[in-house]
Amino acid sequence: MMVLEQASLLTEDTVTRFAAVCHDLGKGVTPREQWPSHHGHEKLGIKVIAKLCKRLRVPSQYTRLAKIVSEFHLHLHRIEELNPRTIVRVLEKTDAFRKPQRFEKFLTACEADFRGRTGFEKREYPQSQKMRDSLNACQKISVQEILEEGYTGPQISEQIHRRRVSKVKHMDD
Repeated sequence: MMVLEQASLLTEDTVTRFAAVCHDLGKGVTPREQWPSHHGHEKLGIKVIAKLCKRLRVPSQYTRLAKIVSEFHLHLHRIEELNPRTIVRVLEKTDAFRKPQRFEKFLTACEADFRGRTGFEKREYPQSQKMRDSLNACQKISVQEILEEGYTGPQISEQIHRRRVSKVKHMDD
């Protein structure tokens, strides 16, 4: 409920609020022998969210964002520990390049999760800005340039990925 309260303070968007509420549902199916830890709850939550949303006939945009937040919220929380390849993979898997509005909702839901703990309510959450900066750096890649260099077919996406990783790696230069 603390995460929902924070989400409500951060946004009026119900899709984001729903994702914030659902992001840790995988903890409920963590094998008992792993308690009190919940290692892997991020991926476990995807199936739980899918079942819940199907049963309740939740609109697909709510379901998609909730699954994304479940799977990747800890990546964002720990962005300082991630290598550039992993940051780019998160950007690609969350479809940040094609759906930037949904990506912003992802960032907001993650911030609500971070702030939804006692003592963290007013803390800064620079992780969102670092991820935005990574996205912005990657968006500066010219596909036209890649084509002019003679890359074709699958080589194009490979080059885009490589160049994204390089951009993130050299952001602080």
